[in-house]
Amino acid sequence: MFIGIQGREKGLEPEDIVNKFNNFAEGFEDEFGSLNCRDLRPEGFKPDNPPHLCEEITKKAIMFTLNILIPSSN
Repeated sequence: MFIGIQGREKGLEPEDIVNKFNNFAEGFEDEFGSLNCRDLRPEGFKPDNPPHLCEEITKKAIMFTLNILIPSSN
């Protein structure tokens, strides 16, 4: 959704927004192995899970997303 919002704000054509999302999804799958929570966290969500169980993958996913949304000018 955020890719669509950003694309509209930048005046991108709908086709370009779709392409940007598809590139994001493909890159995310390459980096993390899946887009599905059940694959990323196969043990599921249980009341006795520690609260920080997804902390590492969450931080990595945030950084991955930021690198897509705010590409380096280098």
